[in-house]
Amino acid sequence: MSGQVLGGKSLLVSLILALVVGLALGGTPLRASAQDPPSSSADDVSVQIAKLQAELQRLQAEIEALKQKQEALATRAAQTQAATPATQAAQTPEAPAAEKKPSNPEWLDRFSFAGTAYFRYSRELPHGRQDFNEFEFDRIYFITYMRLTDRLRLRYTMEGARRDAVGDFDVATKHFYLEASKFPFESSRVLVGLADLPWVAYEEGIWGYRFQGTVFPDREGYLTSTDLGLGWKVDLPKKSGDFHLSVVNGEGWTKPEGGRYKDAHLRFTLSPFRSGRAKNIFVGAFGSLGNYDGLAASDPRERRRAILQGGYRGKYLRFMGSYLWALDPASQLKFRHPSLAARAGELAHARGLSLFTVFNLGWISEKAEQWELIARHDRLDPDRDIPDNEHQRWIFGTSYRWNRFVQTLFDYEQVIVDRGSLRPHERRLMLQNEFRF
Repeated sequence: MSGQVLGGKSLLVSLILALVVGLALGGTPLRASAQDPPSSSADDVSVQIAKLQAELQRLQAEIEALKQKQEALATRAAQTQAATPATQAAQTPEAPAAEKKPSNPEWLDRFSFAGTAYFRYSRELPHGRQDFNEFEFDRIYFITYMRLTDRLRLRYTMEGARRDAVGDFDVATKHFYLEASKFPFESSRVLVGLADLPWVAYEEGIWGYRFQGTVFPDREGYLTSTDLGLGWKVDLPKKSGDFHLSVVNGEGWTKPEGGRYKDAHLRFTLSPFRSGRAKNIFVGAFGSLGNYDGLAASDPRERRRAILQGGYRGKYLRFMGSYLWALDPASQLKFRHPSLAARAGELAHARGLSLFTVFNLGWISEKAEQWELIARHDRLDPDRDIPDNEHQRWIFGTSYRWNRFVQTLFDYEQVIVDRGSLRPHERRLMLQNEFRF
């Protein structure tokens, strides 16, 4: 609009100048032509002057109107410019305040929760219990951690399981301990309460298939996973190994203390190589000393365990071999190994071997990383002084990991026993699942 006003003004100025020139010319006496009559020429000039004066007045009026209009537009523009920030502020909706998430109470932020469940379908084959199959939850764990300080935390684990074929689904405390990290020095921690013992949880971590079944020493009744007492774990420099020492009641987590004796358990693991694939090689040793409580004075009391192990733990392949020595009063293990009933009042010297391997198919193709093949062989002689009483276990299977929460295993398990073992053969197919939440 301002450009149009200025353009009109320039045109008017040009017209005014033309009129002034015309008036100047009109005021100069004109010499009459000899052919024209004098009176007629004078009348024509007067008429022209009158017309020009009228036109000049009209143009002056238009100029004045345009000036007033321009002043009004300038005033309106100034008012609009001054009002724009306020108008924009009024028209622009206020940004919604950031939605505040409800914060938990400070004490609740100290807790974390997790859980695991093992669900199985199994079918017994001939040479076992005929025509028997079942769905079962083998274990359900609910785990709670509570952070007390930067270096202190509590762990509580509740376990649900059916302890025998005719029993109810029992719920019991599996862990309840205080852990003090970086004590008494940076790479060590102390456990007080019902905590993991040095061997079983360690081997389960390598095996990786706890939901298939317990590891060899636990399944045969020579070790348990947790017990009540004190524990001390130390990590060696540069991840070269660790050791774990525990002093506990010795009766296991499912039984109360029966007397004055305590058990000591010690495991030492070493990774001797620091580079290449050889760094995945490990060796270890375990030993425990203790005595049984509540036996007759004439009965032996010794409870001794020793294990040597070696293995490899890589991304796509892991395997381990271990050899077990055990010494117990025969009467204490006769329910698990019936052949020992004939040796009541004597010590049973057990020997056992366990080998397992887990192969991840991701070594062949990245698309197959969710698939694994497993194989395991256990062999036990419950007492070297009883002939023909060994048994051996074979496990073969393939697993698929759906995601980090769910894994499925389809496997075959067979237990072959010698005649003197006084136990039946076992053969079964199983579809087993692990759920983490």
